[in-house]
Amino acid sequence: MTSLYICSILVGAVLGMRFKVLILIPLMAVACIIAMAALALGRNWQYSVGIALAMVLACMQIGYVFGSVSRFILAAGRVHRPSPINTRAIGLVRSSKSD
Repeated sequence: MTSLYICSILVGAVLGMRFKVLILIPLMAVACIIAMAALALGRNWQYSVGIALAMVLACMQIGYVFGSVSRFILAAGRVHRPSPINTRAIGLVRSSKSD
């Protein structure tokens, strides 16, 4: 089950970087189906179905939040900053005055 939790965090993070929050609604439905199938293949099917589903959904939402935060951090790093090189001094930019 730990691998299912890790996968749900990673899927949430990837989708958090690309999509808006409304993607979580169909994603949770698909995650419930996948978690039920994984629990059906496991040995403790009737023991922890509710806890496992809650953990998968919580991990997916946590991953989505981390993905969204990392998207904004990466976008802030891409903000255009002025070049430290003085292009006028080395002759790359022509002056607008005609001599």
